[in-house]
Amino acid sequence: MTEDISSVGRHFDYLAPEYDANATARGWRSNAVLGEMLGDLGCAPRSVLDLGAGTGATVSEVLAHTNPVRVVAVDASGGMVDYMQERFAGDTRIECVRAPVAEYLESTDESFDLVTAVSVLPFNSEVQTFIDGMAGHVNPGGNCIFTYEPVNPMHPLQSERETTLRNETVGTAATIHRQHPNEIAAAVLRAEMQLVDNRLFLPLPGSDPVLLAGIVVARNPHED
Repeated sequence: MTEDISSVGRHFDYLAPEYDANATARGWRSNAVLGEMLGDLGCAPRSVLDLGAGTGATVSEVLAHTNPVRVVAVDASGGMVDYMQERFAGDTRIECVRAPVAEYLESTDESFDLVTAVSVLPFNSEVQTFIDGMAGHVNPGGNCIFTYEPVNPMHPLQSERETTLRNETVGTAATIHRQHPNEIAAAVLRAEMQLVDNRLFLPLPGSDPVLLAGIVVARNPHED
């Protein structure tokens, strides 16, 4: 699962202090859309794994729509994890882990009723490996919800398969990888998961040119 851990981690370390405020000011909706889809699913996971957890916005949505007894939230950025620990201080259900997502998935044999990953897949060039990694940690009958960045001809950046984001202040570079929805659907099926939903949405309503994001719900159809 390819990702430039040191560069991506430092990139988000730099963004961490203002990350939540900037997301709120811009009206970023990816986590809210995940919450809406959780509500539509009506699932009741007892265990949750959130990959690329950042400051904990996805976990907050999970807690707003479900009542798990345990949540493991993983992020490679120490700065992000620090803010997440502050957000959930005193909540014994939440275990905050600083680790690269790929390394965590490879190091644990634990499975969960729900695996989530918002804005993580775009930083991975090996899409199938990442989806396989998530699928391997979903309990039978459990769900995986993740977002991706689609190829979007209406947007000058999203029309390209890859875009490298550079932060000259801290000397970091992070590459965004994009896929077509049918490519994501095929990868889910190859991971032996059932594709429940695969839709595009507006992460920044009113953006001009139109910015798109994709979100997938996949279920482990296997029995114990």
